[in-house]
This record gives sequence, structure tokens and C-alpha cells, in this order.
Amino acid sequence: MDDSTPNNPDSKTPQKNACASCARRKIKCDRQDPCSNCVKSSISCDFSLRVTPVRSRKRPADESVHARLHRYEELLQKNNIDFDSSEDWIHTTVKQQDDSSYTLQTTSNSTSTVLKHTNAQQNWWAELSEELKNPTEQLPPPRTHEDPPSVESSVPTSPETAALLFGMQRGSRYAKSHPLPAMIFKFWQFFVDYVNPLIKVIHPPTMQREILKAMDNLEEVDKPLEALLFSIYTIVIASVSTTDCLSMFACERAPLLAQFRTATQQALVDADFLRTTDFQVLQALLLFMLCDPNSEESFILSTVSVRLAERLGVLGKDNPELSFFENEMRNRVWWQIVFLDARAAMARPNISVNVTAAEMDTVRLPYNVNDSELYPEMSEPPLENGRITDMVCCIMKFDAHRLMRQSKVFPAHIRRWVDFQMPLSEKDKLTNMVEKLYQEKYVQHCDPKIPLHNLALHLAKAAISRMIFRAHHPRNNPEHSAPQESELVFLHSVRLIEYDNCIRHTKFAQQLLRHLIAKTQLDALICVLTGLQRRTVGELVENAWKQIDIFYRDHISLVDDTENTLYKAMGDLALKAWQTRASSALSQTRPDFISRLLHKRSNRHAITTEPHNTSADFSGAPSFQKDQHHTASASLVATPTVGIPLDTPEADWTFWDGLLADPEFGSYGQEMLGYNIGP
Repeated sequence: MDDSTPNNPDSKTPQKNACASCARRKIKCDRQDPCSNCVKSSISCDFSLRVTPVRSRKRPADESVHARLHRYEELLQKNNIDFDSSEDWIHTTVKQQDDSSYTLQTTSNSTSTVLKHTNAQQNWWAELSEELKNPTEQLPPPRTHEDPPSVESSVPTSPETAALLFGMQRGSRYAKSHPLPAMIFKFWQFFVDYVNPLIKVIHPPTMQREILKAMDNLEEVDKPLEALLFSIYTIVIASVSTTDCLSMFACERAPLLAQFRTATQQALVDADFLRTTDFQVLQALLLFMLCDPNSEESFILSTVSVRLAERLGVLGKDNPELSFFENEMRNRVWWQIVFLDARAAMARPNISVNVTAAEMDTVRLPYNVNDSELYPEMSEPPLENGRITDMVCCIMKFDAHRLMRQSKVFPAHIRRWVDFQMPLSEKDKLTNMVEKLYQEKYVQHCDPKIPLHNLALHLAKAAISRMIFRAHHPRNNPEHSAPQESELVFLHSVRLIEYDNCIRHTKFAQQLLRHLIAKTQLDALICVLTGLQRRTVGELVENAWKQIDIFYRDHISLVDDTENTLYKAMGDLALKAWQTRASSALSQTRPDFISRLLHKRSNRHAITTEPHNTSADFSGAPSFQKDQHHTASASLVATPTVGIPLDTPEADWTFWDGLLADPEFGSYGQEMLGYNIGP
């Protein structure tokens, strides 16, 4: 009978070893089933692979060595890995000794080959060395694009996953063509002035030196830097208007954007971005996603960027092995990745963020300093003195997020801000806290004459108005319908449209600003047009008509797209508001968009005469024209084209929610409205 059988009095009960999870993580295991570590981590606890073998009699050295060798060969053969058999070089006497000690046994109920020792049945896992038990821990760091695969490796390489993701193969340089050196400087200058201030993931002084060096020989640029360069070209073209693109680069915007997007994808594939350990590749991927943050491509890549950042150790926590400069740049990149991931998740129902707000509580904010105060050789952080810096647009957003998380008023998930179950008083309290933060730390120090400061002012004002508007909106606050509530919502809906117009007319990258107000853009427009049906006089009313005209002028599809049900409904709402204004005793000048709306409907409706007086002083409203030929029709606006309830004093939000929720219009229609930054 075998020595290891239970009937043998000399056999001992094997001592229970650590579970597989604790052994792999190299932590102490209490050897309970399941162990406390696995219970705490909510993972499976497995002891099956951690059995301590029964100690057998001591064998001669040669027998032990060659017995293990045979076991290793069997494992290699089982996994179809080629090797030189020991049969070709083991000494004859030893070979014969091994052959007499081991036999192969195949069971009828198993297809696996079992090695059986004549004296003791061994556990193959226990016999393996620690190196073979944990082979992945012995592997070298992932190979970068600079390291060619070893010709001696017998393990096949993995498929080009990055190539599959973008639909192109590595090394295809047909799509990558750098602009001329003079044009590269134009790209770089626009990026520094109008793109990077909104994200601050590139350090211009350092990057400019690398660009100058690379321009000496663009064909030999390192792959990470090349990917970063092409991502800069792409995000610049994505940020300029059609007119600016023609004047700056003498090219049409659409084909140039497509060309550089393809080139950036190729550069990322060539840099092996899914397996890279280079920080510049992560920066390039982030810029590529920010070219179109709302796209499905960016939604998928946002998760990739989170995982890649985690692999590179870019977690917002300072690494003592890195310099202050490197830690600071990684901190900035991590904040942007987390916010981009949250933005992608919140735009889609039932999608969770990869990094929760609670996980960001322990991540420090980036330093509020200018780029000129940072340099790679610095050993200590520069002093912050409460002034406005290059970081203002980024740090305001991060600071408000941190304040809300620490306030104990804000719920765990940011989606709850529009939840009507959250007490209105708590929402107002939180709004006041954010407004105080913005006013004391940022707004009062801004100089409106400086473009970046002026943008920060409008972003801060828009954020506060958006919080008030959404908190008091009838959809989210159905129990509070007092007249003062209606006036408050109307006031901030007008302000939101005004701030939206101001932000849209800056040269800063619009795709990076769109999400800051697009969520409430259509709600605000509907509130303004509904409110104007009951309001005909006052400074706020005049400003409302001025801002609505600017908005319609910038979004020509609201008038020209006659097949869009939502746009037609909003057009009917605008005509109803204008009917109320035109019927008042005051002299009025018809806005251009009203004339265009009437003209679009003239083929379907009879035009009657509207009381019209052109003597009103309305010089502040742009594009308002004195049109004696197109007049509003009471019958026209009283008979809506899509069944819109126009005879109610307040907007019927059940009707509008039905239109806004239609998949045809995207998330609140923002994909179609967006910011048409071209003519």
C-alpha cells in the first residue's frame, strides 16, 4: 500500500496552508474557510491549490533532480511548448534509474496524464518552485515600442489589440504626415492660447523645447512624442471654426480634421498605447478623447485611459520616486481623466463611473500656479498666494467638486443634484456655498479685460445659475409653484442663455466648454420662450429677446430644419411669444429669426397682417430688422404644427419631456444643438 494512504499509521494530516489569494498577495492568511481577507475583499477563497504535500523519504540527489525535470517536461508538453527532451542528453545510467522509478498511468475517466512515483504519490503543484508557482511575477516589465520582441521567445505574441481598436496596423505611415514647420508653430500657438488653458495636461515650456528639437527631423521622432504631436494637431482643428480654419491653415476644416484624426489613431497604434509605459502616450490619448468628448469612441476610450493611468501609476497620489514636476503633471492628467470618465458615464443611463467621487477625496488638488513657475528640475512646490493663474478654469471646477464632497450636504452620487427628493433648502445651501467659494477665491480677483479671466467669470456665473435653475425647475421642484419661484426660474433661464452666448463667442475650444451648459440649454430656452408669453415689458424682457435672437442666429438649424419635430415645436413657442409681444401697446421691431420662422411656414399658412411699429428703440439687440413685409399671424401661432399646448400660462413639461427624451434628439438635444462654431 502506498505510504500516503490514510491507512498507514505513519501518515500525517497535511497542515493547512494559506489560500491561493493570500499567497498570491503575500499577506498573512488565518487559514479559515473562507479566510477573513477573502471575506473582506469579497473574493473567492480557494485552498485547493495550496495543499502541503506529505513528506516522503529522502531520495538520492540525482533521482530528485531528474524526477522534477520529467515533471517540467510533461507540463511543457501538455501546454504544447517546444523543448529539447532530456532523453537526448541525460546520462544512460541516470535515465535507466528514472525509467524504473516512474511509470505513466492513463485512467479511463480522465484524459490527463498522471505521473506516479513508485514510492510516494506527489502533488505536482507543491513540487513546483516559487518562480513557477507565480510566473507572472517573474516576467519583465511590459515591452515598449522601443524593445523588439526576443527571437528566442517560444510564446506567441498577443494580437494587435490596439490595431483592431482603430482598424489599422502598426507601421503604416501613409496616414501620418506632419504639417510644415511654420504651420506646426501655428498649431502649437493656438493650442497654448485656447486649448491647454481649459485642461492643463501639457506643460508648454517643456513641450515647446521638445517640439523645436523634433522639427529638425520629423521622420525620426520618438513614437510617444509623435502621438502627442498629432493629438495636438487634431484637437486644434476640432477647436477652431470653419472660418478660422480657412484663414489660419488655408484648408477646409472637415477634411483636415478627418486627416489628423486618422493620423493620431495611427500614431497611437504605432506607440502601442494599450501596453505602453510612456506618460506622453497617455497624454496623447487624453487629448484625442477631448477632441470629441461626447462621442461613443471617447466613451469607450475613457475606460481605457483609466486603466492605462492606473497601470502607469498616474493615480493623483505623489510617488516619492518621481520629482515634484512629474507628480504634478500626473496629478493634472488624472483629474482630467476622472472628470472625462464621469462625464461619459453621466451622459448615458445605467453606466457607472470607473473612479468614484469617494476615491477622489484623498487625491490632492493640482497646485494653483502658472506654468512658468514649474520646471522639471524643481524639488519643492511653488508658493500659492490666492491669485488668478493659468489653472483658473481647471482649479475652479476641481475646487467646487472638493467643496461639495466635504460639505456633507451633497449626496454620494452627483446625479442626485437634480433629484427632486433632495430637499430644496439643502440645494440652496449648497449653491450658496459654491457661490461664496467662487466669489471669494476667483471672481473678485479676475480682470475681465484678460480673455482667460473673462471666460472664468462667465463659467463661474453659469455654474451658479445652472445650479439654481435646475434646483427650482418645475420638473425637479413640482411642489413649489409660487410666483416668486416662476420669476426666479425665468431670471436664471435668461442668464443661462446669455452666459451660453458669451462663452460660445470666445475663441476657446468649444468642445471642451459645451458640456458646461448644454445639459440645461434647451430647458432654459423653453423656459424663456414660455415666460415671454406672459411678460412684455421690463429690462429683463428686453434682454431675453436679445439673447434669444443671438441664440437662434448661432443655431440656424432651429429654423432651417423644418422636419425636426422638436425644432418645429420650439418655433411655435417662439411665434406665440412674439404674438404676445407684438400685440402689446409698445412699439416693437421684429427679430430676424421670427421673420425667418414665418417665412418657413408661409407655404403652409395664410399670412395675415400684424400690428407693426418700427419706432421702438431696440438698438441693443443684434440682427433685429425692421421688416414691413413679413408680419405675424394670430391664426398661425394659435394653430401649432405639432400639438404644442400654447394656451397655458406655464410650460407643459410633460409634453416637452416627451420630446426631449426622444432618442432622435440625443441627451436633451445637445448633440444636434451643440455649439455651431462655424458660419
